[in-house]
Amino acid sequence: MMRWVVRMAGVLGLAMFGTLPGAAAPSPTAAEAIAQFPDVAAFWQATPEGGMRHIKSGLDCGPPQSESGTLRLLGTTPTPVAGDDAFCMFEDAAGARYTLYATRIPGAQQADMMNDAVAAIQQAFGPLRKGLGIKVIMREGLPLAKAVSWADSAGFIAALQGKGNVSTVVRLALIGEWVVKMRSTSAADGIAAGEKPTKAQGEAFVAVVTGFENAMSLLYLNALATVAEGQGLLE
Repeated sequence: MMRWVVRMAGVLGLAMFGTLPGAAAPSPTAAEAIAQFPDVAAFWQATPEGGMRHIKSGLDCGPPQSESGTLRLLGTTPTPVAGDDAFCMFEDAAGARYTLYATRIPGAQQADMMNDAVAAIQQAFGPLRKGLGIKVIMREGLPLAKAVSWADSAGFIAALQGKGNVSTVVRLALIGEWVVKMRSTSAADGIAAGEKPTKAQGEAFVAVVTGFENAMSLLYLNALATVAEGQGLLE
């Protein structure tokens, strides 16, 4: 199968990993990380490879700490059937973050899911500008492409007060009855609101965002593969 390449109101099982200034704590194992979220630990399991797998969907969030980021949140949201909506959120040292979601929605419609996802981004960030054209591409002939009923993505540039501009992207796909989504937000560029970036600053921002989102695409495709395997749809 494809493996990992790189690595709210009403939400259950929230906690954060961190260390005191100057302290050097060892990275937690997957089992230790899951145990930090006792309200939802029954829905997750550590994998032999050191990842954290959502049992019902098969979504593997990877290890709790890697060069891609450190686990900040792990949980499920309240649904009629417990464990049918799970997520894991990671953040790196620069402030870039990504969240993977697996939500069981029989009969989910692509347009509805994307509209809801974009609305959530707008609620979180406010006014949005057109992004860099991030796309979800499922290549014909790959076993994963056969497992995915539909896939979509949308990317935007948003301004964070006091921090500058960020790129924020949502990717989503349907595998069986599970909508698998990724939200990713780059580190801020530090350009003050209303300040026009120089050509060099603009090029640097594009380069950082492109590298970040390329890495996120790899993570997302691997996450899709773990769900497809979990649902018995990966050939």
